[in-house]
Amino acid sequence: MNILVLGASGGCGKEVVSQAQKRGHEITALVRETTPFEGPKGVEVKRGSVLNIDTLRGLVQGKDAVISCLGLNRMNKLNPFSKITSPTDLTSKTADILQSILEPGTKVAVISAAGVAESFSNTNLILRFLIRNSSLGPAYRDLMKMEEFLSKSELDWHAVRPVTLTDFSKKEVRETDSYGLFDMISRASVASYLLDLVEGRVQLERKTPLIKN
Repeated sequence: MNILVLGASGGCGKEVVSQAQKRGHEITALVRETTPFEGPKGVEVKRGSVLNIDTLRGLVQGKDAVISCLGLNRMNKLNPFSKITSPTDLTSKTADILQSILEPGTKVAVISAAGVAESFSNTNLILRFLIRNSSLGPAYRDLMKMEEFLSKSELDWHAVRPVTLTDFSKKEVRETDSYGLFDMISRASVASYLLDLVEGRVQLERKTPLIKN
């Protein structure tokens, strides 16, 4: 497959690019102008903004699928109260652009988050507090809008909602209905699941599966 990867320089994005290359796909990775990134051999790296419609329009030509690992960045990634450094409409605006320029039926797989939208009520109390009171709130609202844009599109889309991300090795991915305090999933597992979705190895009735290891 010919796949465009957005957010390729992040933890999940790097895993998607690496695993996709090993699976034999043709990969184009879009990263920001100032972000250090060097893809594996054979991966085409493009520089630009995901919020530039002309940039995206040029890159989606001839692609079989788009995988987005975008998310809002904070000054201190470990501090949920740290200032957000990304545009607060990053994921939703990108989804809006994609649904306007992609052909109907194009496969699109994006990373959302456990706790977004209706899954909030089945999320552990600590994270629910943080979503309400910290910088996680704007990020989760943006992801919810992203899902709304995709749901109104004619794309073949899925927005996976991983629980707490780790750097552990790839393990079996399981769907779940709740987000417990100690639930985790590795970035490698999320990347593998995203690729399985666009390859058609995973057949889902849910458009927004909650996943964990």
